Amino acid sequence: SLPPLWPASTALVHFGALGKPVPPLTSPTEHYLDTIAEFAEEGEVGMGKLLAAAANSDAVAQTSWRALQLLQQPPSASPPARRMHDLAAEVKLLFWRANTHNHRNPAFLRAMASRSVTMALVVGYLYFGLGRSQRSIQDRTGVLYFMLVNQIMSAISSLRTFIAERAIVAHEQRSGLYSLPAYFIARSAAESYVQLLFAQLFGLLSYGLVGLSSTLPQLAAFLTIITLITLVAESYIIFVGALMPDDRSAAVVAPLFLALFMVTGGLFVNGATVPLLFRALNHVNVFTYGFAALLQNEMANLTFTCEEHELIYSPPPDGLHPECARHWPQPSCPIHSGEQVVEQMAMGQTSLPRNVLMLLALLVGYRALAYWALARRLRSPLQRTSR
Repeated sequence: SLPPLWPASTALVHFGALGKPVPPLTSPTEHYLDTIAEFAEEGEVGMGKLLAAAANSDAVAQTSWRALQLLQQPPSASPPARRMHDLAAEVKLLFWRANTHNHRNPAFLRAMASRSVTMALVVGYLYFGLGRSQRSIQDRTGVLYFMLVNQIMSAISSLRTFIAERAIVAHEQRSGLYSLPAYFIARSAAESYVQLLFAQLFGLLSYGLVGLSSTLPQLAAFLTIITLITLVAESYIIFVGALMPDDRSAAVVAPLFLALFMVTGGLFVNGATVPLLFRALNHVNVFTYGFAALLQNEMANLTFTCEEHELIYSPPPDGLHPECARHWPQPSCPIHSGEQVVEQMAMGQTSLPRNVLMLLALLVGYRALAYWALARRLRSPLQRTSR
């Protein structure tokens, strides 16, 4: 595991004594890790430089000396329990580092909070006071899909999660500072933590402003689904970011598949008429499972009303026997229940629990692919020669 760091005020003096001054606009912590790794590669010469700097900054030199000793310890075949302990320690420290990095960028956090609140207000203004009329059916399905799209598109902010740090991680990996699984788990958790908080904020505000189904179980299910949708979308974005060589190519590929997923997600094309090729694509489509889950949760036990001019009625023919006329179908609403909406949109082919499980499966699957892509990218000869 990494050693504790010193106060930032002493770091600048220490790096200057080592002949490695901190560059402008550079984190001393990151510069520390890179510098210690460089001294570790120099062996005894690097140790001598650290000892020579001790006169100027004893506490800092001792910390650096400890880090150097840790780096130069040969890897040993530890038992599984020890390896799990080391992994947990690395994850804890790396999560702290990633979380601290996020909090050092308050502009990003303010932007995320502003986006969540603003979009919730927009949704509330557009769809405020949903009723139970026939016209409300289109509004109700529309607002659910709008919320779905909003949360999926918000995950684009995670596109550079592993791209921005790829060179640093590759350098630290070669120096043996930590394992790749520990870094991936910690960095993913730090990003997902932020996405989860703002997904809950958006969900609570928009749900109350729009006036969706008011039962507590449905509210809890809605927040669970919207959070899963956000994390699945983030996992997909992270996978693309880890797979592609740079952020420009990732910015081209990620929206391309999201657009294909969105058009076959269940609103624009009825699920029963989706072509065979796109039907196969829907097996990994967050829009399909997310919209189906949101729609089923909202429409459960929901009844709709209609005005007189909307009633469906065919009068009995003249001369019909009175007994038959008495049993003639009475006027009725075109759509009278939420279950009927789900059936007409062909979104009831899988149950609500199964859709939630599929979202969980996509979350795990995309994360696993992201780890594979990151490991492959860090092992790439092109990546190594570019350093």
